[in-house]
Amino acid sequence: MTQTMTGQLIAEEATIRVAPMKFDRSIGMALMVTVALETAAAIFWVGAAEARLADLERANSVNTEVSVRLARLEGETAIMRESLRRIEEAVHNED
Repeated sequence: MTQTMTGQLIAEEATIRVAPMKFDRSIGMALMVTVALETAAAIFWVGAAEARLADLERANSVNTEVSVRLARLEGETAIMRESLRRIEEAVHNED
């Protein structure tokens, strides 16, 4: 709204024109190349993550075998310790 010299308010008609959207073909090609590169990078990353996971699973299976062997050795050590205690007790009783 504007005011005239006499003080009257006059409403101005505002028109807004929006230009139709135009896309540059080079932007479209750049976008497609970017998406293709990001997809390739994601596939590469997933492959590397799968390889790391396979290595961890392999290491874990080795650790499991070692844990089983260690538990078995601990059991055998406890049995030997008990046998040694009985032998020592028998030697002390003979004296």
